[in-house]
Amino acid sequence: MKKTSLFVIAFIMTLTGCATTPQTVDLIPMSGSKADGTVKLSASYNSAWMIKPPSINKDKAIADAGNICKKWGYSKAEAFGGSQTNCIASNQYGCMRQSVTVTFQCD
Repeated sequence: MKKTSLFVIAFIMTLTGCATTPQTVDLIPMSGSKADGTVKLSASYNSAWMIKPPSINKDKAIADAGNICKKWGYSKAEAFGGSQTNCIASNQYGCMRQSVTVTFQCD
């Protein structure tokens, strides 16, 4: 009985440790419009068994979008309206792979 209780506690601690360490994803440029001054950056990630969604490397995303905006003659980029998440692969258990897209506005 004692060994079983220790095993259960160890197992729960392992799951909790995994749940508190979300992965970080880097967004990559996917599309944009020089005329509209918008840049879309995206990333995809495995979502199976994931308790917390990954965090986005915001500093790198702003810098990458800003570099594209500067090439178009704008001075900087700012996140525009949050993010959009879509399921891109699923099976009978649910979504296995997701994509996240963030739109940036050039200033």
